[in-house]
Amino acid sequence: MRFLIFLLLLSGFLVAQPFAPAAGTIGTRAIAKDSAIIESWASECVVQRGYLDIAQKSLGLASHGDSSAPAAYADGQVVSLGDSGVATYILSSPRADIAGADFAIFENSFSDSYLELAFVEVSSDGQRFVRFPAISLSPSLVQTGSFGSSDPRDLNNLAGKYRADFGVPFDLNELKDSTAVNIQAITHIRIVDVVGSIDSAFASFDKDGRIINDPYPTAFASGGFDLDALAFLKANTIGQKSYSISQGRAFPQPAHDYIRVENAASLKILSLGGVAICASKGAQINFNLAAGLYLLEIELEGKLYRKKILIQ
Repeated sequence: MRFLIFLLLLSGFLVAQPFAPAAGTIGTRAIAKDSAIIESWASECVVQRGYLDIAQKSLGLASHGDSSAPAAYADGQVVSLGDSGVATYILSSPRADIAGADFAIFENSFSDSYLELAFVEVSSDGQRFVRFPAISLSPSLVQTGSFGSSDPRDLNNLAGKYRADFGVPFDLNELKDSTAVNIQAITHIRIVDVVGSIDSAFASFDKDGRIINDPYPTAFASGGFDLDALAFLKANTIGQKSYSISQGRAFPQPAHDYIRVENAASLKILSLGGVAICASKGAQINFNLAAGLYLLEIELEGKLYRKKILIQ
């Protein structure tokens, strides 16, 4: 009897977290930005900013990043969408469904658990959009705070479930039964920020009507989903492969008095508004700063990258 109860409990646990785990772990579907299955990068994106706090619209809109930032390789240069913000990629030519995942979307989370999420939708005419069937099994009785955590194993078909440098793959074949889109002729891809509030007046809901609980409120310039890039993938009939990226990885995270990035030529810490606070040559920067979110600018192999960091 005890063994049977154990099996039932174990079964319940597995059902509760049925989706792919964090980047770098067994079973992940994360696509690294240097993955061999990336074919190209989307190059035209139109952004409609969302609110700093949808419950206090008078505070204004998110403002971090240039709207052209996500129209390039995943380099940490992001545009922050804010609560309910929208970014729409306009494809230079229609894309057809291929074997395996078709594209991947990159965010800039500093960890495997600080996850700012977004819905993903596609269109064949720029007018009618069909949303990938998003699922969130994250508990929603208690609000995930501004710097709170989520488990990627509770999430499916939501952009932002992986940390910076790793994209979330989406497979057009999942939408093959839709009459509102032709998966052999996709012309637009849209990313819509998930409002993480558990207040039903403002909340976002998954395909089954569950509230999606993610960090809220994020009433700062870089609040909401931070869109880095969209990669188109090569046909892949054997499933996604996650490639390990060590360069550009900031540690420890969260940090207290220093951050190190192997092989970096220089490091700079900025406010979320982009104002430089301190800088250092080399792979490590030491600091004494108040707890909160910041931006880390990394000079690596002649290029500049930015990503969010948490200082405690």
